[in-house]
Amino acid sequence: MEANCFICGKVCKAEGCGTGYGVDSHGHKICYDCAGKLDERNLRKMKIGEKTIHYLKRTVIKKFENAGESCEYEVVNWPGTFRHHLTLLRRGRHNIAGEQVHFRLSLSGDTPLRFHCVHYGFSNTQLHVRRIKG
Repeated sequence: MEANCFICGKVCKAEGCGTGYGVDSHGHKICYDCAGKLDERNLRKMKIGEKTIHYLKRTVIKKFENAGESCEYEVVNWPGTFRHHLTLLRRGRHNIAGEQVHFRLSLSGDTPLRFHCVHYGFSNTQLHVRRIKG
């Protein structure tokens, strides 16, 4: 099934298991590229203390024999058209999820923005993102 993007007019074609488009809160179909731009814009418009949810992408850079692995982390949207590097701050225990991992996200621009991000548990990719001062 094909659809035209409400924003750019591009024909959205199915890619792999996806439809090639997302649907906004008004029911408009939006291509993955425009969805990434909207996610970026909405993140930059957040006020201090506001929260949203994105996804955590973990990439193993190097495995060490008997010593774990070195990883890079990114915040991404579902289709992966929005992505930014995360800085690992700390890992800790969580009484229900078992583990919590804290990250810092910094966005440069006219006004640099900072976010505190937390991932809970082992079996999901949800990343809780909150705008902080800075």
